[in-house]
Amino acid sequence: MSKEYSFHVVYYTLEINKSFEYKSIIKASSIEEAKFILNKKLNKDFLFFNIKNVRVYKINLDNYKGRKLSDAQIDILENVSYPNGKHKLYKFNTKDWFKPNNCKSRDKVGRFKSGSTPWNKNLHLKIIKDGNSKKTIVVGTKKQNEKKT
Repeated sequence: MSKEYSFHVVYYTLEINKSFEYKSIIKASSIEEAKFILNKKLNKDFLFFNIKNVRVYKINLDNYKGRKLSDAQIDILENVSYPNGKHKLYKFNTKDWFKPNNCKSRDKVGRFKSGSTPWNKNLHLKIIKDGNSKKTIVVGTKKQNEKKT
């Protein structure tokens, strides 16, 4: 009989000369086992290190952030989670997102970079109803920023 495992997100601070904040996905049957697997792997990879602030959260595949994970997303978690066939622990920065950033005007967190403004900033819509033809016309105008003197 095989153990039933689940995926866990582990947030931790790893200190090797400097302090780094990471998150990893670990496949384990309990939270305590996930901490044990992480500690065992880090002991194998690094000679001198210190690990602090370990937080473990179980990933619910049926309700993760309000929606069910698809089979493709579960396969990605299976490939990225440790233990895997490559025996590699993938360490992600805690501030990085799992999805790639494709927008040129936004930074890694999703905020607008300095100097870029969203297309809908200062956009004012005006709805005009034509009484004769019963048509509705939407007119959008952008107001320029007024400089105060």
